[in-house]
Amino acid sequence: MPACSALGNLAQDGRGVPHDPRRAQALHRQACDGGAGIGCFNLGLMVQTGTWTERDPLVADALFLRADALYAASCDAGDLGWCLNRGVLHEDGFGVPKDEGKARQIYAAACEKGHADSCVNLALMDYYGEGMPVDKVGPKVAIAPHCSDATPLACGVLGQMHLVDGNGTEAIPLLDRACTLGERDACGMLGAVYGMGEVVPLDPMRASILEERACLLGSSMACKIEASTAEDAARAATFFERGCWIGDAESCGNFGALLETGQGVAADPVRALAMYDAGCRMADIGSCVALLQKGKPLPLPPAEAAQLREAACANGVPQACP
Repeated sequence: MPACSALGNLAQDGRGVPHDPRRAQALHRQACDGGAGIGCFNLGLMVQTGTWTERDPLVADALFLRADALYAASCDAGDLGWCLNRGVLHEDGFGVPKDEGKARQIYAAACEKGHADSCVNLALMDYYGEGMPVDKVGPKVAIAPHCSDATPLACGVLGQMHLVDGNGTEAIPLLDRACTLGERDACGMLGAVYGMGEVVPLDPMRASILEERACLLGSSMACKIEASTAEDAARAATFFERGCWIGDAESCGNFGALLETGQGVAADPVRALAMYDAGCRMADIGSCVALLQKGKPLPLPPAEAAQLREAACANGVPQACP
């Protein structure tokens, strides 16, 4: 059943299969109903954020609670990967009270049993002082062996720690290795480093290659960066569209604007409205304003829609005024 949710992610992001949010939701639901916590969690994320669906915090919390119960059962049965997922729920407070202490316990137990990514998450909490005093040394020592074992997350996080500490000489090869191993956040981080030219010499071409790789691996932020720095509108449209698919609200609005004006893509007012609608559901103010300017209803809860209309009216959008 977890495979159904994995396929749902591909359908949502348009990676290797057509972009199809309805199919993504159906696959996540199928996985959840079949007892896979990851299906409940992924569907919960879509519902919580309004990603290609109606936003409903109560339904999302119920899905996260079910995910927690299913994760716990799988973790207790010895499937350590689900221990990691359960730790994330409690660390970040998805549908459950945010509890760094409980998250630490979950990560530590799985780490002691040999689950590398749980060790990495535990080290990250130590490094940033979540649930304990900040420790800038111990976490790097703890996860270095996991990077040596070619664990992508470990190499990426170790590189991130060195980068934060201002040690670019150590950080760059670690991030490069993690990116090569398929760690999307490491690719995006490394792209940003080459794009800024502070830690390493400025290299816009390499930055673009790395951000594109991160985008194709599923980083909506990397898609938006690549679109924003594109030298032509067609390339910008390609990456704004992909960023929107993955769930970046601003990218939906930007792609909608290109569709509306026919810049870099064939003009399509109907599809532009659909992009604005998707962006507004995910709380992109620009997308919501675009809908108001066209006299369209806002796909938001009534109270939220009324508040946004009032603010838009006060800021010179006459179509939002009573």
